Amino acid sequence: MDQPLVWADLHHHLGTNTYRGPFDRVMDIVRKRMGPKAVIAVVSTGDDRCPHGDRRFEKFADSFKCLRKKYDVYDLGGRALFVQPGDITVYNAVEAELGDGSVLIVGLQRDTSDLISGRGVTHEGLFQSLEGLSYAAFEVHPCHKHGSEKFLKEAINKPALHCYIQRLTGMEVFNGEACLPYPWEYRGANEDAYYLFLEAHDQVNSDLAPVIFGDGHTLFELGRISTQIPYPAPYGARGLFNGDEALKNLKASFAALGREAHKARTEGSLLEKAVGVLGAIHHGAYLMAYRPLAMKRGWMTEKDW
Repeated sequence: MDQPLVWADLHHHLGTNTYRGPFDRVMDIVRKRMGPKAVIAVVSTGDDRCPHGDRRFEKFADSFKCLRKKYDVYDLGGRALFVQPGDITVYNAVEAELGDGSVLIVGLQRDTSDLISGRGVTHEGLFQSLEGLSYAAFEVHPCHKHGSEKFLKEAINKPALHCYIQRLTGMEVFNGEACLPYPWEYRGANEDAYYLFLEAHDQVNSDLAPVIFGDGHTLFELGRISTQIPYPAPYGARGLFNGDEALKNLKASFAALGREAHKARTEGSLLEKAVGVLGAIHHGAYLMAYRPLAMKRGWMTEKDW
């Protein structure tokens, strides 16, 4: 790893169910917490409600237009934005919720209509929908109650299914929200994910990277739970900004981390665990208390959540 190391937080939704990330506030936070050349992703949710993702990156990308005097923003082929000052790279991403787990797809071009997700879709269906496209795929919260643990164990033990693990760039071994000890579906999720990762890495895909992401929904969580990787330059050999090269470099950086997986950081700090717990409490309170009240009072509709 000769390149400088930078921080990457590729699993952040900028809001619960709806996008709430003002461009300048996000950039200020990322520069302050993660330093220069940081890498983040704005993650849409792909589920039965929005099988192609709810277009959060597009809303984020469009929100800088009134701030042109403050930022220089370069569009990397629809896959990402490169933002100065700070040299921050912001990727388009979709968390595809499936019937057999959840996969974070990073670096698709802005139009994600090819991607299909939802509880009636499997890993096989997801990857078939992305055939011919370039992306980085991360297995997220695999040992959560509705995670991909069962599928991954089957895929590890069946050579015919190894192709799905070989398509993965990384696997979460620490998910911020999974630090919450209650409800029971979170108990031991991160510990189990680490051992599941070791099986997949050692037996199937030696480039698979162990990643630490927050799965955050608030700006409080943004950049506080992240993985350090070699700097993935957002340009090609000629020094010109290029979305395809940026994605290629991002995948190479995580592959380098994967090849040193047994030396990599695989557990969050006490601060990261505390941030994860607070974020999970906020997320749960929103889903279980505020959203039903807002729906009842007419403050939001099915389309809003």
